[in-house]
Amino acid sequence: MCPAPKTGSTSGRRRPRGSTPLPIKHQLRREEAVHDDADWTSGAAGPSASPISFSLALDDTPTVSVEGRPDGPLRIALLGQNGVGKSSLSVALSGDMDRTASVDCEGEGYVRTVTVDDEESTIIIYDNWRQDLSALQCEVCVLVFSVTDRRSFHRTAQLRLLLRETQPQTPIILVGNKSDLVRTREVPSQEAMSSAALFNCLYLEISASLDHRTPELLECAVRLARGQSPWPPGTTAEDMIGEGQRESITSRAKRFLSSLVPRYPRERDVGKFLRQKSRSCHDLGAL
Repeated sequence: MCPAPKTGSTSGRRRPRGSTPLPIKHQLRREEAVHDDADWTSGAAGPSASPISFSLALDDTPTVSVEGRPDGPLRIALLGQNGVGKSSLSVALSGDMDRTASVDCEGEGYVRTVTVDDEESTIIIYDNWRQDLSALQCEVCVLVFSVTDRRSFHRTAQLRLLLRETQPQTPIILVGNKSDLVRTREVPSQEAMSSAALFNCLYLEISASLDHRTPELLECAVRLARGQSPWPPGTTAEDMIGEGQRESITSRAKRFLSSLVPRYPRERDVGKFLRQKSRSCHDLGAL
């Protein structure tokens, strides 16, 4: 039997005061400096890392209007590894380079009113969460990776598996950022498209620093949040994709799976040499 705690010698020390847990919405806060391992480790690596959970909060279910859309602002969450450009992308999507002008009252996201397809909507863009994602609620999840970092591309695949298990109805957009850094690219466009096809989600390549294709991403996210097709009315996915990029889902899946098999070192070195010879610019923003 454990001895009872001593209570007679506490005159020189202050006893800790009890604390009341914060509401869920206050537990989620933006953090600019987040350790990558603590943010993404599954919890087995150490006691300080918290597992990622995307389960919905049972006591904070968003209300839905008669038309089937959420009754309130459309919430768009940007998820991905640190350093892929989520903060820059959120500023570009908010439409104002002045960060303080678009931060909401709780400091958790950026608020903006947009007009898409002649319909006005208020959106909230969340660009970073520290550890606790168990209460994450949003209409659209945008998984961001850098085309110059293959590790960040693999992290998005892990997140998609978690989202498909816990939030199968939440639309997902896979975004490859930093497309302007041509010579340092590590993830080919076709490989990313094949990966997105396996999960039946939309894929876009953008450059947040150059504001390239960010308006298109915003419009697609708003349409998906409304429960509509991501493409403009009267158009299809084939209309938005070039002729050279049209390919069946089966072919994309086969290419993606074959890319997972390592090639011979000599073949890989030759291919890398040929790719470098065909690239003439490191940063398209310098042109």
